[in-house]
Amino acid sequence: MDREAQAAIADLQFVIARILWAPHCDRERAMLLAELAGQRHPDPVRRVAIAQWMAVRQTPPLDELVVEVLREELAAQSRDTNGT
Repeated sequence: MDREAQAAIADLQFVIARILWAPHCDRERAMLLAELAGQRHPDPVRRVAIAQWMAVRQTPPLDELVVEVLREELAAQSRDTNGT
């Protein structure tokens, strides 16, 4: 595969990764595609950009639902501890 085709495929993989990163999508697959794009891209500048995108997203923020569940659990524990 020539360099131009390789770059086009890697760019497309990275675009799909960014789309999959959206809330309620497949973030695990997004990271895998981004990693693959970063490994295959022939342009070192693009590889750095992909690596930076991935680094920012290595620790995903807590989903709102998870936060709500944690709040409910803490409130229940607090009630149990206070005897109310």
